Order: sequence, then C-alpha cells, then structure tokens
Amino acid sequence: MEEKLQELINISQNLTNMVNHNATYQHLLDTSADILDAAIIFLDSHFKVHYASSQILSRRELMTEYLRKDADIDYLNLTDTVKINFNQSEIHIFPIFSPFNENKAFVGIIPHQKQLNAFDILKRQQVLNALGLVNARTDLFNETAFRNQSDFFLNVVQGNLTEKAINQYLTATQIDPKTTYTVAILNFQQKAFDPNDHLFDKRQQVIRWFIEEYHYPVLLFAYQRQFILLIQSQRVSIHEFLHRLYQFMAKQGHTLTTGFSKNALPIKELADMYNQANDALQVTSPSHPIMQFHPKNAKELLQLLPSSESDKFIKNTLGPILEDEELLKTLSTYILSKQNISEVAHLLYVHRNTINYRLKSISKLLQVDITMPDVLADIRLALLLKQ
Repeated sequence: MEEKLQELINISQNLTNMVNHNATYQHLLDTSADILDAAIIFLDSHFKVHYASSQILSRRELMTEYLRKDADIDYLNLTDTVKINFNQSEIHIFPIFSPFNENKAFVGIIPHQKQLNAFDILKRQQVLNALGLVNARTDLFNETAFRNQSDFFLNVVQGNLTEKAINQYLTATQIDPKTTYTVAILNFQQKAFDPNDHLFDKRQQVIRWFIEEYHYPVLLFAYQRQFILLIQSQRVSIHEFLHRLYQFMAKQGHTLTTGFSKNALPIKELADMYNQANDALQVTSPSHPIMQFHPKNAKELLQLLPSSESDKFIKNTLGPILEDEELLKTLSTYILSKQNISEVAHLLYVHRNTINYRLKSISKLLQVDITMPDVLADIRLALLLKQ
C-alpha cells in the first residue's frame, strides 16, 4: 500500500514539474502514456486530434476523420465520458472543462487492459488533471490574443489609429491590409446588463466555435455589448453564412438580429462599414432578423463612399477655404439659394456687395469659376459629403 501511495506521489510531482516547466503536449502525452500504459490523444473542442502519444502519432488524421464524421457524437454539447470503438480498439473520451463549455477540450485514452483497478483510476485522474492545467494555460493564451485583436478593432472603429499603424498591425498578424470585408453586427435579445451574467461571454464562445468549426473566413470582436463580424464576402456568401449562424444560434437557445453593411472594404474603413451595419440593425425585426444596409437618401448613398475617398474629394474641392467658416457659410448659402445673390445677402444679413466680394474671394482661392455648372456640382457634392 505504501509503495502504491509513493508511486502516486512521484507521478504527481513529475507531472506537476512538467506543467510548471511548460512541457510540450507531446512530451506530456508520452509521459502520461507510460504512466497509464495506454495510448493517449488530445482533442480540441471540434474533436480534432491535435496531439497524440508517439505510438499512435501517425494516426492522428485518420482518428480525427473518424471521430468527427463517423462516431456520431455531439461534441459541442458532450459533457460526459463516452467510449468509442475505433479499429478494434476502445477509446475512452474524457471532457476537460474550461470556464465555458464551448471551449472545452477532450482527452482520449486507449487502455491496453479493459478492467482498471482503483489505483489505475487514480493515476488516470492525475494525468487528466495535468492535461487540464496545460489546456487552461493554452486557453488563457488564446483568450489574451483574442482580446488584443478586439482592442485593435475597437481602436479602428473609434478612429484612434493612423492608416500606417493599422497596416503595420495587420501585417504583423498576417492579415492582408488590402483584403476587403463586409461588416455584420449581431444583437441578442437580453435583459438589462448584469455584470455577473456570463451569458454575453458564453455567446461569444459559441459564435467563435461556429466560425472555427466550419472554417469560415470571419473575424470577430465585441463592441458596446454587440458582436461584430468581419466577413470575407469574396470567399463566402454573406446571406448563407448569416442564415446558418442564425439557425445555429437558435438551436443553442440564443435569438439574435443582424444588420450588415452594403460595402465590402478594407479594415481601415471599418468605421464606415460599422455605421452601415448599425443602421441596418435598427430596422431588423423578429420577422426580418437579418437586414442589409440600403441608403434611403442622397446623404446615406454618399456614406457608401470610403471616408478616405470622401475626405480626399472634399480637400481637393474646398481645401483652401475649409478652415474659413464665413466663406464656407457663404458658399453653402449660395448653393442652397440657387445662386441668387440677393437671397444670400438677405439670409446672411449682409449687403449684396459683401456677398459678391466673398464669392470673388472664394473663386480666387479655389481657382475655379463658381458660376459654371460642373464646378457648382462638385461644390454641392463636397458640401454634402462634409456634412
């Protein structure tokens, strides 16, 4: 009995040291396989065999194919130990839980002996505990990376980053700055915000699981208690993806509405696309839970232009007078009054001669003839964009 107890202590110390010294999964699995006299696999939340002890390492892909497609297991909702027959062997699958069920992992053990005594079960539990600690560390690393990426996208939406800074970050994270995305906002029906309610985090994990499970080219972050999706619309049908996500979330008990942008633009234009998606979200309803942004007037139509292009056009057209409120007001009133000098003077409470003087100054500064129809059209458009 003392020998068994000492062996358990030695196993515990050995596994603890490996965890504390950041041993690789491969090293930990091989050591665990020796302890249990069994082959061991480590699966992620999608039932993909990421790691395997050396004796079955070459069969990882084959086992993944079987477990995901042929074993008929609802691994998203799997919470109990199951036994699966595979090539005349029996795999015992043990869930390793994380704070969120959707982010759990699994350990598969293929024992050489069918009957385990109490000592074998204790050793197995020590192995599962060690693998659980390593998985928790991996979860923490992945969650930190996700939050850092979310912080980046928040700064882009809020206009806190230059184009150069945006491109540098994207390049460093292996995202092509030229890739275009459609933006969708997911909104869930929920009660007033409760800081102790983890439903928001749970939904986030479910959405991430769905995206990863079906390999969708979609980026996700959270903003103002909403979920924002950046979808590579050139690689996936927006409507098909959003409807599949809607149906999937409904099956998990989460009702949502979605608004998405009309444009697909690079990430540097994220703020414009977010505004489009948010406008579309406002007109969703239980009968129409997924809506695309459609401009209702000329101003909203102009919002489809990337802000960088709008700013460039405004600067090229009005640049020399952009900082002169008096001249801008005069020019705007001149346009709205259909070039009626007397009407402009009346509206601005100044003499006609003053208006004529200002208009000449504007023409000189802009180096154009503001009586020409094509010039007036450009000015009218620039003023509308500026609003």
